[in-house]
Amino acid sequence: MQNRFPLIPSIVTKKVDLSYLRKLLINFIVVIIVCDLFYLIISTRTSILTVNSIVTSVISSSGFTFPQCRLSMNESDNWFCESDTDWKRRKMLHHRQNKRNRISDARPLFFQNNWEPTIQCAFEQRLGNTGDGGKWICDIHRFGNMKDTNILIYSLGSSGEFSFEQALRQKFLNAEIHTFDMNLFVCPRTVCVFHQARLGDGRNETSKSLQMIMKDLGHE
Repeated sequence: MQNRFPLIPSIVTKKVDLSYLRKLLINFIVVIIVCDLFYLIISTRTSILTVNSIVTSVISSSGFTFPQCRLSMNESDNWFCESDTDWKRRKMLHHRQNKRNRISDARPLFFQNNWEPTIQCAFEQRLGNTGDGGKWICDIHRFGNMKDTNILIYSLGSSGEFSFEQALRQKFLNAEIHTFDMNLFVCPRTVCVFHQARLGDGRNETSKSLQMIMKDLGHE
């Protein structure tokens, strides 16, 4: 018996992976932007530091990470971009020096004399007075236009010396600066907000952990 119904060709549908297309589009856009920036360098002699800051901001906001530095970007909140080998070496040196730093003794100014940095960056600089009072900061140019940038800064330890905070205020006019010390002092007017607090593990009433301080100030 002949079939009265014509054969209906089967239609095969394939679900499009939108997440893959989105990543592909983002990668394409990033490549175009980077090419345009290099053209900008050649044609207008724009500072390479300015371009680096722009590229870093674009990469961080887009969620794109280069394959060769995905581990370091993920573990440093998009701050360091380096090979897995270099990043693992950096972490090893950090843990090694951090262990040495924790060997305490009774000498005065122990931290100033013995507590050495565990992490280095490409463009670190020191703000404030030399000796006790000043502090090191890392790649400050990456915060963008300093006069228009709104950033939150915690300065731990003061002893009534505010040259670091004053130097920061000159660079970041809109910064919100909080200074902490176990003794009571007063910040210079319009420079910072002082908090009498002892940074510790927060397991007793004499100290507070960094997480506790951030919660108290509404900075979580």
